[in-house]
Amino acid sequence: MSQFANRSMVALVLIAGLLPGGARSAQPETATNEAETIGGGNEHPLSKWVEIGLARISQVETYTCELVCQERIDGELNRPKTIFAKVRHEKARQPNSADDTDSRISLYLHFNSPDSVKGRELLFCNAAIDDPKQWRIVVRKGGKSLAFLTAELSPTCAMAMQDCRYPITEFGLKRLIERMSGVAKQECMYPECDVQIDPDVGFAGQSCTKIEVRHPERHDHFKFHLACIYIANDLKLPIHFSAYDWPAESGAKPELIESYTYQSLQLNAALSDADFDRSNPAYGFK
Repeated sequence: MSQFANRSMVALVLIAGLLPGGARSAQPETATNEAETIGGGNEHPLSKWVEIGLARISQVETYTCELVCQERIDGELNRPKTIFAKVRHEKARQPNSADDTDSRISLYLHFNSPDSVKGRELLFCNAAIDDPKQWRIVVRKGGKSLAFLTAELSPTCAMAMQDCRYPITEFGLKRLIERMSGVAKQECMYPECDVQIDPDVGFAGQSCTKIEVRHPERHDHFKFHLACIYIANDLKLPIHFSAYDWPAESGAKPELIESYTYQSLQLNAALSDADFDRSNPAYGFK
């Protein structure tokens, strides 16, 4: 266990979830490649996409995908990670509980790259546990040495949060859309927010609506200089989100803070309890 706690174990992910059968077929009315300034109480264009995204994801009980993510931690940009994910949303199992309308989440993640974490597995299921202090993730280390080591961790402990920007509890499309909702509401309180929307841009082999949100001037209430979002026009769901910091010096390019791309999305996939069971013979948990 001491080796598993060693800092050579790059921590588990992630994010989550950002923006990671048709809810609404119509796109928002705002569809222009002209920049518009948001602020002073004006409605943020992202609000319309948040509404559509939440309606769409509410129809999705399960999905599988390949996530490509890259994050800057303590000023250093990590290598991209490629992760296969199984996700299941389910209602709280106590109908009279205060949060019975919340969608609980079960996750299985398998890391495919880079080599330092290849073969790592992660399992999380909070469907029957109301107290976040009791939530646990099961982790198989993977990587080049002692790959078989398995441990149970709190999602927010130092080991689980090493080298990742978000706890695993924030993984997935629904959580991403909810965070984008918060960003849109905050930005409407301030000026100096330029938004560009292009309704037909190719990305990862799909027709997408591209949304760019730019803050020309640095202020403490803005978390990023530039954010890029690609929403698949057929799925009505975001498949890419990236955020950039202000350039380190005049004339330099913005620095990547975080980037998440959802590939090979299979919505309402046929997943069972076995997919979220650590004793599944296809998994390597000890």
